[in-house]
Amino acid sequence: MKWQIAILVMAAATAVQATEIYRWSDEMGHVHFSDSVPERYKSSAVRIEWRVNRGTAAEREQARALAEREKAQAAELARQRQSVPQPVAAAFGPPQTIPQPVAGNADCAQSYQAYRQSQECFAPFIQANGSVKAEAYAQCGEPVLNPSQKCGPPQWN
Repeated sequence: MKWQIAILVMAAATAVQATEIYRWSDEMGHVHFSDSVPERYKSSAVRIEWRVNRGTAAEREQARALAEREKAQAAELARQRQSVPQPVAAAFGPPQTIPQPVAGNADCAQSYQAYRQSQECFAPFIQANGSVKAEAYAQCGEPVLNPSQKCGPPQWN
C-alpha cells in the first residue's frame, strides 16, 4: 500500500512539473498566461520555460535568519504592548447625559429648523471626500451647529 501511494505522489509531482505555460496578447493588448491557448491566439502564443527556484543553501539560510529576526521583533512589540497600562473609563470623565428637550420649547424648534436649513444650503457644496467647497460659506454663511447638545434629540410631530 505504501509503495502505491509513493508512486501516485511521484506521478502527481511529475505532472505538475510537466505543465506547459503559454504567453500571448489579445486584440486589446492584454497579456495572458495559461496552460491552454484559445485557438485564435495559438499562432502568436509563446511557450514559457520555467522551473521552481528554491534558492541556494546560503539564500535559504539568509531567509531563515531574517524570519527569526522578524519573529523576535514581533514578540518584543507584543511584550511592549502588554506592559503599557490600558486607559480606564474614569480617565475620560463621567459619562455625559443627553439633555432632554423641554416640551413645547420654541427656541429648540427654531434651532432645529435653522440647522436643517443650513444643512440643506451646504449639501450641494459637499465634495466626495467630505470637505466643503469654499464658495459654500459665501452663499450660506457660517454653518449652524447641531442643537442636540442643548435641546436633546429632535422631536418629530
